[in-house]
Amino acid sequence: MSQPLSPVTEERFRTLLKSHGLKVTPQRLAVHNAMLSLVHASAEAVSQFIVSSGGKRISVSSVYNILNQMAELGIYRKRLTADSTLYFDAIPINHIHLYNYVSNEFKDIQDQELLAQVEETIKRHRYRGLKVERVEVNTKEKTKTNMIMKRILALLALVLCITACNKNNADLITINEIVNVQNGLLVNDAGVRYSLSDHDMLSQLMSLKRVFIIGQIEPVSNQSYDYKLYLMQFIGVNVKDCVKSSEITDDDKLGHDPVHLSTCWLDGGYINASLAFSYNTYNGYQGVANIVFDQTRSTAKDLYFILRNNQEGKTWENESLSPGELEFGTGIYSFEYTSLLDPSYKGDINFHFEWVWFQADPANENVPLRTTEPRSETFTLKAQ
Repeated sequence: MSQPLSPVTEERFRTLLKSHGLKVTPQRLAVHNAMLSLVHASAEAVSQFIVSSGGKRISVSSVYNILNQMAELGIYRKRLTADSTLYFDAIPINHIHLYNYVSNEFKDIQDQELLAQVEETIKRHRYRGLKVERVEVNTKEKTKTNMIMKRILALLALVLCITACNKNNADLITINEIVNVQNGLLVNDAGVRYSLSDHDMLSQLMSLKRVFIIGQIEPVSNQSYDYKLYLMQFIGVNVKDCVKSSEITDDDKLGHDPVHLSTCWLDGGYINASLAFSYNTYNGYQGVANIVFDQTRSTAKDLYFILRNNQEGKTWENESLSPGELEFGTGIYSFEYTSLLDPSYKGDINFHFEWVWFQADPANENVPLRTTEPRSETFTLKAQ
């Protein structure tokens, strides 16, 4: 009989903490009670839920430490979203998820028979230097902005949770970040150096400048690098310069099609962004995304950027295309911004972004998606 898909009760949670020699603190109880309600959530979401429920504020970093500790003990599971946000799952047993990669929502599906069949098939394969520890099955769905037009995009999108053979999991640290490919090493924007455990995989990365990686690391005593990296997955990052508004000679070439800023962070002299867009499934064309630096409005303190995307008109506004011809796509980009800064200014810098995205008609799901007024978001780079 299949185990029910339910989180660990508070009573069981207290027992588990004591069995691991941990105190049942108010903070741990507050975090777990939040997870009982949310089930799948990031540290930020849990922190906000505690406050909105009338609880005493707990910092996001403290919440993360509790969630991560519980995941290490097997009380929770870790999930990585499409925009690279780390979520925690309050249901510790293996199960199938329906994952909405636009809204980052997880829905649980109880089909242990299907999961067992997939696991059996996967485990028959051999992976050099790695062993399959467990198999998780996710199905993906998309939401056309207001969550009324849904359909399954891909069944059995497998996420293989793999660990290095003969390695103690307690010695490994899970990471997901952007790194630079330099002289046979992977170096993050803070200067931490990783050496790949599988040198054959390095040849696949040598043609790339920056890469988003998911993997596990262990410290080493070596002067040439800081950690050994057991790479689980990588995605090439599109590295581009910002387009200065004064240098635009062909505005139409930049395009006027919708693009969405899913997430953004400033690091290493780059605007790092996960962008979403529609693309033509028949020819695989995923367009050309750019960030335009608006020199007219920008000052030393406030920098203004406009996201542009050229899909050659292949979007949901194009009524000559059938719905099946278009999909949501995502890409990770790094735009260099240091050349745009005023070297004489030493204060905080605000990065203002604007873009247009789709919006469905809530009254009629058959009405084609249309673009909205520009959306905007601001990120602040603190003075060093």
